[in-house]
Amino acid sequence: MIAMGVAGFRIDAAKHMYPAELDDVESRLHDCTFGGRPYIYQEVIDRFSNEAIRPIEYFQTGDVTEFKFCDQMALLGRASVPADQFQNFGFDPRWGMMPTENAIVFVENHDNQRNHGGGGDILTFKEPREYKIGLAFGLAWNYGTARIFSGYVFEDSDQGPPSDSSGNTDNVVINAEGLCDGGWVCEHRWSAIRNMVCFRNVAGDEPVENWWDNGDNFIAFSRGDKAFFALNNERVRQSETLQTGLPSGTYCDLITGEPTTRGCSGTSVVVDDDGLAYIDLLPSNNERNAMVALTIAATSGRSDYTGCVVEAGAVQLKANVLLIAVIALLLFIH
Repeated sequence: MIAMGVAGFRIDAAKHMYPAELDDVESRLHDCTFGGRPYIYQEVIDRFSNEAIRPIEYFQTGDVTEFKFCDQMALLGRASVPADQFQNFGFDPRWGMMPTENAIVFVENHDNQRNHGGGGDILTFKEPREYKIGLAFGLAWNYGTARIFSGYVFEDSDQGPPSDSSGNTDNVVINAEGLCDGGWVCEHRWSAIRNMVCFRNVAGDEPVENWWDNGDNFIAFSRGDKAFFALNNERVRQSETLQTGLPSGTYCDLITGEPTTRGCSGTSVVVDDDGLAYIDLLPSNNERNAMVALTIAATSGRSDYTGCVVEAGAVQLKANVLLIAVIALLLFIH
């Protein structure tokens, strides 16, 4: 598979395999065709930190799934826990989460969205508002390597993808808005999620700075001087003049739109010479206008803005964001 261009592997149920054996298998993999080692991440479920098998045992082989992230993003998205409590999220020992450099983070996967492996009361496409809020924050934050899930509608937890009477999987239907129909959800095409991937790529390794909160569910922070994010998870409109960390200019909010040659297709935000901007956000029952996301790449009227484009031949093994489809390539080792 590596000779065909495969760049990495997900090891399913890794906690049921001896770590040294997985490490031995990984050491014998060929380099990728474009150079560098294949990217490896492993499923090790430890939601409550009380398992006999611990994620740390697998760090030598590759990254490890952090299922606690799913639970916390559900609490944030539903406003079950005030957003101001998420300062230092994932990094402070009180969260009980693995080191950021080892963690694969996600809001849901193909198992736990069906209450299977690692299941729980997590966010799925069935709660789109809460889902977008949780995932947008997760992508704006600087903890872990983010994974985006993309799936299909289901009612029965054992239900397969949209298919015909013979069991042949239906083609994905793309509508005029660039979203999916025909039973396909395609969360990765939702504009807020797609554009937050752009946000994370621009933010890169920049630290969280300029944290601000109102003591409850209105928060904001910058990613160095590259990006700025704010969330109003209150039930009332909130506004505040905040430090963005950004250079002065007019920016296009990536939650509501993108740059165009004439300005912005969504909301625009003006940052003054001191890095300050007036942020006005509607209540969280309107997720489109309850968040704002700005980056130095998305300025008003930028004619060369292309969003998140992967250049041919340019592959980063441990990218900021991984896209995992429902039908995934799994490496099973027995």
